[in-house]
Amino acid sequence: MMVRSVMRAVLLLGLAAPCAALAQGFPNRTIQMINPFSAGGTPDILGRALAEGMAPVLGQQVIVINREGAGGVIGGTQVASAAPDGYTLGYSAAGTITTRPLVVKNISYSGESFDPICQTFELHIVLAVHVDSPLKTFADFVAAAKKAPEAVSVGHSGAGSPPHLAMAHLESVAGFKANHIAYRGDGQLLPNLEGKHVDVAAAGLGAISGRPAIRALAFFGAKRVPTHPDLPTVIESGYPVERVAMGGLFGPKGLPADVKAKLETACAEGVKSEPYRATSAKLNQPVEYLPGAAWDRRLKAETKLNAELIKRLGIQPE
Repeated sequence: MMVRSVMRAVLLLGLAAPCAALAQGFPNRTIQMINPFSAGGTPDILGRALAEGMAPVLGQQVIVINREGAGGVIGGTQVASAAPDGYTLGYSAAGTITTRPLVVKNISYSGESFDPICQTFELHIVLAVHVDSPLKTFADFVAAAKKAPEAVSVGHSGAGSPPHLAMAHLESVAGFKANHIAYRGDGQLLPNLEGKHVDVAAAGLGAISGRPAIRALAFFGAKRVPTHPDLPTVIESGYPVERVAMGGLFGPKGLPADVKAKLETACAEGVKSEPYRATSAKLNQPVEYLPGAAWDRRLKAETKLNAELIKRLGIQPE
């Protein structure tokens, strides 16, 4: 009887040992970082720099995979439905979590489907035009948009995205209706603006950096950006509309505490790394880091504000 008890104890210890080793050994293979928008936009560029900065800390490669479509829903769904083992993560502007579940019918995830790991950026949203556009100022844009319903086409990264909500809010305050055209992200939108296929883009300020064919008219911040002191705010023009997009790293709900802690540490170090800092500077994109718990609180507050705005503007799920 004693022999059987000893053998059973040895067997249980043998089964427990691999589990403990697995937890302690995370990560032991490549991690994939899902970007739910097209390549070339600010979150995509920053995500690749963050992945480069995180890899040495984790001791494993971190690869970025674009799963664009449906304004972030396709990529968001992939992350939400992944095994919560830390090997499938998402990196995106927060709208994938805070807004898309509010404006998309039959979506398979909610804001509670994710474990926030860290915020790494805030995205200044601007209205931009082709450098040859007859719309020379923000006032020109408003006047043209008021002249006739849907006379001016405005591209953005999908229904419920921060640029779309900024535009919808501006329309309600200024009293006009633009022709909204949804794209799969700034990486797809801006080449169309450069090709004059759309009149105006509501996009990230960092995404238009280094694009001489694009000129910004105004941005949706509370005050002027230090790197662009001549760029007026929408508020200065008499329209009380403010919108800043935040973004960062997240995983599916249920990440083990030790795995999440390792990822949060790697993210904090990745944000400090030369690849991330240099890329942010090149994009004129300030680094705005928050640890997981603080970002979780901010995401919940943003979701509440978005729900109120969507209801007030009468935006219906599509």
